Amino acid sequence: MYEERLRQKGIILPEPPKPIGTYLPAVRSGNILFVSGMIPKIAGRTSPKGRIGRELTSQEGYEAARLCALNALAVARTEMGSLDKISRVIKVVGYVASREAFADQSVVVNGASDLLVDIFGDKGKHARVSVGVAELPGNVPVEVEITFEVQVSEIKDEPEVDSVQEDLLKTAEMKRKAKTRSRGPYRKAAVA
Repeated sequence: MYEERLRQKGIILPEPPKPIGTYLPAVRSGNILFVSGMIPKIAGRTSPKGRIGRELTSQEGYEAARLCALNALAVARTEMGSLDKISRVIKVVGYVASREAFADQSVVVNGASDLLVDIFGDKGKHARVSVGVAELPGNVPVEVEITFEVQVSEIKDEPEVDSVQEDLLKTAEMKRKAKTRSRGPYRKAAVA
């Protein structure tokens, strides 16, 4: 469904970017997938660079935020195998490197939000934070992190309680038998 929507809209996801530090591109906990902050990087090159409102326009920042979201989707697809396994977008956090007195960070981060709603529809509507910062790594203008909810059917099954209890009972029985064997003929004498 979402993969098909990408095809219909002619959206091609880039290769997922490799981490540039000691962190994972995404971490899954239960039915939540946390995608690390993505920068506007494609084909190994970061583009554009500079601060919004100084070297770059708000529109260029918007496009950079969209590219950040495309990278986050590429990471999510790699992690899940398909975007169809995502049930909704939960939260977007956007960091915008901008000049002093620039107040349109939310307009810039709309580049990511609009793309997510375009792909996921109502399931793409999310909570959001747009923050202005002085600098970002590599002099990029925008960094975006996204949190997704994964379909419950995609959660790996935990061992059933019965099988866990059964394993504990087997272990206890083996320990009891081992203890009985170690006493040998003295056990009967001690009992009598």
